[in-house]
Amino acid sequence: GVIKGLEGCVECQGFRYGSEVQSFLWRGRSIADISAMTVSEAANFFRFHPKIYNKLRIAESLFAGYLCLGQRFGSVSLGESRRIQLARELEPGMSGDRTLFLIDSPCHGLGQKEVRGLVSVFRELVSQGHSVFMVEQNPEALVKSDFVLSVGLQKATGNPEIVKCGWLLP
Repeated sequence: GVIKGLEGCVECQGFRYGSEVQSFLWRGRSIADISAMTVSEAANFFRFHPKIYNKLRIAESLFAGYLCLGQRFGSVSLGESRRIQLARELEPGMSGDRTLFLIDSPCHGLGQKEVRGLVSVFRELVSQGHSVFMVEQNPEALVKSDFVLSVGLQKATGNPEIVKCGWLLP
């Protein structure tokens, strides 16, 4: 779509691409058209291109399907940005080297259904031999964790301390 602040630009008409670039079409769509698509719309559009499609499906599984491809990164929430970063790191059918995923607040801004879905994605990573360490305050995500480490501040000094830790699931 048209980018706020660029509406009056003579060269790009608010689309961030010059007329020459916009004149190239692929399957009847310009780069501006594709940039305006949501992740879910783009997954459908690129369904016959496995590399692109698989990356978009991962983003959808992380509940980022409503975001536009051309959306400025600064306009997304903390949780959205974390899920976008995670989607960039994940590969379909990841195997081989085990990976430690360190994720800060991935559930930020999600509803209960989406949190359960995201936890399901993390569980799948663990079942493939990877490890997931997340900093999270969402109770739904915490109760689905294998191990919880709760950190608080000491009253006297204000320094961090381990309040509780332990295994939640057998």
